[in-house]
Amino acid sequence: MQCLVDRDVLAIAMTERKLTLQTASAGPNLQSIAKTHGDSLPIKALSGIILVTTEFFSGTGTQMTSSQAVQTAALLLDSYPAETIEDVVLCLKNAKSGKYGKIYARIDGQLIFDWFRQYLDEKYAYLEQVAHNKKMEYNEQIMDILEPLAQTMI
Repeated sequence: MQCLVDRDVLAIAMTERKLTLQTASAGPNLQSIAKTHGDSLPIKALSGIILVTTEFFSGTGTQMTSSQAVQTAALLLDSYPAETIEDVVLCLKNAKSGKYGKIYARIDGQLIFDWFRQYLDEKYAYLEQVAHNKKMEYNEQIMDILEPLAQTMI
């Protein structure tokens, strides 16, 4: 998380490369980080990754100010306390790769929230699939146990 606060682009890039929906979902949520370390740490980390991302898009003619990034980070913390910093990092990585569409001379808090909503749709579909798969696996295990019992009763 320190690489986000420090805006260490190389460390952020290395972190982004390792992230998947599975690993991003497993991190500590924003609320628990804020509870443990105070609100300033997640806001600094989130604003750091927001600024690094807007610098990536600097050729579009727009860039967020530090003030806008901090305000957007605070809104993310307030709006999505159950999500993780890794979720935001993965979302912004996806945005940089064009997953959520092209950028047309506008990067602001509203666009970041739009990207995050799209990311969350993808994340929750993934988590639903994981839960479904676990349920199916559990049902198969139960059937493996019950079938022999049923055969002995017949």
